[in-house]
Order: sequence, then structure tokens, then C-alpha cells
Amino acid sequence: EDGGLSKPLELWKRHFDFCPRGYIAALLVRATACSAAGLGASATEDLRRARVLLGGCDDEAHATAVASACAAALLEPPVLEGGGIADAGQDAECPDKLLRYGFQLL
Repeated sequence: EDGGLSKPLELWKRHFDFCPRGYIAALLVRATACSAAGLGASATEDLRRARVLLGGCDDEAHATAVASACAAALLEPPVLEGGGIADAGQDAECPDKLLRYGFQLL
């Protein structure tokens, strides 16, 4: 139960032409930049928010731990795969399928 928030939220999204995918992309780009700048807590928060928008239903502590692990994974140098650079967030250090999928949206 969402406490009756679904209908008002959907109306708000339509009224303001809110695009969750665009917001997710912005969060992922900002998380990558924050991580590169050594702002791990900010990167973690952005990844946690992106995960919620992608449909993550975990409790707050688990979602934060997963986002933190993925934020740390962003600091790893890119890995060359088949002559190209692997996608961000794809390393084994990021255990979250939702966030890895989110990076593929970019």
C-alpha cells in the first residue's frame, strides 16, 4: 500500500511532463562525477535515488549499502573488453542489477 500516493503522483508527473528516465540518467551522470571527485556520499545518494526510480523495493539500509558499493565501483578504472571500454557500473563490485541496467540507459 502506498498510502494513496499513486494517483496524485501520476497526475503530478503528467501535469509537469516529468520523465523518470531523464531524471535517472541525470542522477547516474552526477553520481559518476561525484564519485570521480571523491564525493562518495553524494554518489551513493544519487545511486540510491536512481534505484528507487528504477523500481527497487529494498529496505533503506540495504538500498544504501548496495548504492554505496556501486558508487565505489565507479572509481575503478575502465576495463578494456574486446578492444572497447566496458560500460560504467558493470564491474563485479556493483552487485545491483537495477543500477547496472540504469547505466545501460545512458
